[in-house]
Amino acid sequence: MVGEDAKKTGTQALERAIAVLRLFADEDAPQSLTQVSRALGLNPTTTHRILATLVRERLLAHDASSERYRIGPDALLLFAAAARRYGIAAARAELDALVAATNETAALGMLDASDIVVVLQAESALALRVSRPVGTRVPAHVSAMGKAMIAFGTDPGAHVDALGKLHSFTAHSITDKPRLLEDLRLTRERGWAVNDNERYDGVRAVAVPIVRGDEPVRAAVGLQGPSERFVDSRIDELVALLQGSARRLAVVLQISSF
Repeated sequence: MVGEDAKKTGTQALERAIAVLRLFADEDAPQSLTQVSRALGLNPTTTHRILATLVRERLLAHDASSERYRIGPDALLLFAAAARRYGIAAARAELDALVAATNETAALGMLDASDIVVVLQAESALALRVSRPVGTRVPAHVSAMGKAMIAFGTDPGAHVDALGKLHSFTAHSITDKPRLLEDLRLTRERGWAVNDNERYDGVRAVAVPIVRGDEPVRAAVGLQGPSERFVDSRIDELVALLQGSARRLAVVLQISSF
C-alpha cells in the first residue's frame, strides 16, 4: 500500500507540473504565483513547490523584481526538438513562400477537440495585416483551417455534434449546426474552406486540408487578411497556391504524429 500511495503521489505531482507548463503555453504574459494557483485550483504552497522545481530545471524562469514566472530557456530546447521531429521547422519555408506570393499572413494549424491551434505562422509585411501568434486557439466553427479539417475528416457530422454550443463572435458566425454541416459539405465539394468575417469583422481567411494518403486529416494551411483584400475574384488564386503548399507540406510534416 505504501508503494501504491507513493506512486499516486508522484503521478499527481507530475500531472500538476504538466498542467503548469500547459498554462504557460497558453499565456503570453508572465504569471504570478497567485495567478497560477488560481488558474489551476492549487493551494499556494503546492504551486510554489512546483514552480520552484520547474525554475530549477530551467523549464520556467523567475523574475525576482516582478515576482513573475515565464517560459524558461530549456523549454526552447523541447520546442526545437519537437519542431524537427514533426517537420515544423521545414514547413517554415513553405509559409514564407506563401507570404512572398500573396503578401498575406500564412499559418499552419492543427485540430484539438473543438479548437484549431496555430502551430506556425509567417506574417505579412503589410501595415494592415492579421496576425495570430503560435499557440493561438480559435474555435473550429469560425476558422477556415478548422472547417477544412472537419470537412475532410472521417465523420464531420459526429465532430460537429461534439463541438457543443456554437458561439457567435460576429453577425456572420455560423451558430446553427445544420447550416455548419452544409458549409462543410460545400467545403469538401470544392476542396477549400472560408472564414467570411466569422471570427472578426473585416477579416477573411481561406484554407485547405493537408492530406497524406489515407491518414486522418490533422492539419491545414491557410491565408488570412483584411476582407477588402480577400475579394471573391482573388480566391481562386489563393486557393491554388494553398493547394500546392498543402501537397508539399504533406511530404515534410509528420502528420500522423499530430
